[in-house]
Amino acid sequence: MTSALDYLQEDASERIEKAKRNTALFKGIYSTVEPSIGGRDIPQNRRNSYKKLVINQVQDLVNQKVGKITKSRPATSVIPPSPELNDKCDAIIADEVLQSIKYDNDVDSLYFEAGLRAVLEGEAYVWSEWDQFKGDVHPDWKEARDKGEQIPLLDAEGEEVKDLSGNPVYIQKPIYQGDLAYYVTGVSETYLEPVEYSRDVNWVLRIEPQHIKTVLAEHPELEDKLLPDKQLRVVNPKSFVEEELEDHVLVCWLYHKSGKYIEDGLYFKATRGIFLEKPRSLFLKTGSTT
Repeated sequence: MTSALDYLQEDASERIEKAKRNTALFKGIYSTVEPSIGGRDIPQNRRNSYKKLVINQVQDLVNQKVGKITKSRPATSVIPPSPELNDKCDAIIADEVLQSIKYDNDVDSLYFEAGLRAVLEGEAYVWSEWDQFKGDVHPDWKEARDKGEQIPLLDAEGEEVKDLSGNPVYIQKPIYQGDLAYYVTGVSETYLEPVEYSRDVNWVLRIEPQHIKTVLAEHPELEDKLLPDKQLRVVNPKSFVEEELEDHVLVCWLYHKSGKYIEDGLYFKATRGIFLEKPRSLFLKTGSTT
């Protein structure tokens, strides 16, 4: 994983640096951008004597462009299959559910963020994934709590997780029913298979630095194996200066589409050194608990 990730980051280094420069200009941060020659009609000694006020017109221009792109987007409408009353009522309910999902997930802001990053970085990706910590508390958890029972912790294979002494590990926090979560990534967090045409891409790798406590909260069975990455550096979004992250690990997700040799696709979650979720089919089977 380390050698592959290093190769992908090196291959995309020029695009990442250009995206950082564009984003810095958009935010009005000029300390990291090489200065350009200007004020040709004013002598150098007079130009330095005047106070300067920077007006960030770049941000206004980009926001206007992104606003035009995201304002006219595809609309969704639920049409009943027949003029019967039940079908009409079902269509109205389904349409209200869709509108509720858009409102709850603030889809307008999601589209704008995706458009903004696409303009600044040249590419952006909208992800929708299942978040097991969203939604209402699971009824099975409520029932077990009321009865005073404990629920064993299961790994991605569906097997019970055991501690060093061989005793089963029980879930200590509420279990939620889960719901979809949406977020946007850009060129520095998303790496596609390096091929000539985008239509030929078979896999995509997504990365995100996470605090080691956050990772252990989802994978407590790895407490004795997981160690923080050394010299993990990220760009501070305010100053645009690289800073070293302490007690963090780089988490990687790989998604491989189905094909001739991988019929059900491939998915795994890992750090540079260990698997957080072992490789499995990209598509969950009906009734699966993973």
